[in-house]
Amino acid sequence: MPAAEATPCDLRQGAQTISARGRRGAWQEALSLFQHLSACRAAPDLVCWNCAISACARVGAWRRSGQALSQLRGARLRADVVSYSGGITACEAHWLRALHLLRSGAEAALESDVVMRNGALRSCALAKIEGISGQTETWRWAVLLLGNSANTVSFNSAASACEKCSAWRVALRFAGSGRQDVITCNAPWASERRGGDVAVQAGVLCAF
Repeated sequence: MPAAEATPCDLRQGAQTISARGRRGAWQEALSLFQHLSACRAAPDLVCWNCAISACARVGAWRRSGQALSQLRGARLRADVVSYSGGITACEAHWLRALHLLRSGAEAALESDVVMRNGALRSCALAKIEGISGQTETWRWAVLLLGNSANTVSFNSAASACEKCSAWRVALRFAGSGRQDVITCNAPWASERRGGDVAVQAGVLCAF
């Protein structure tokens, strides 16, 4: 359906349509509709921008999401937690980019919420890095990102980052955090499968 038919020059309905396209994974359609809204001389508000950023985030289109975030700032709108959360989520395994956005949010005087931190944690867990030094850096960052608002998702991502780098002792600590689930508990086993004592400790700590 042509963008002109799909999106009237109305901010509220436009935002709803962009969001619907994003949920379907049709991020290119979502961006096309967003551009159509701009052409209607109805300057997109923050909600519309966030819907466009989130549409990109759902499919990991991190470059386009980052471009939208930069353009948002150029449109004299103040990005909020939702804006940065979408940008960070889009980063997937691009963990340095995710950390950069997290820091940018802090510099913009935004208090990072658990969604922003979990997005950065997930990027650390998904990072594909060769070499011990780079791997060590990702799991250390994952540990640093855990805050008072950390939840089970946070601990799972941190444990996964440690598991990939064979940091089983740290992963074991997460398994006994009291906020663990099966994924958290499996991390020490995956990290050091041949460590019999470690496996026993993990089993005891993860007994529900």
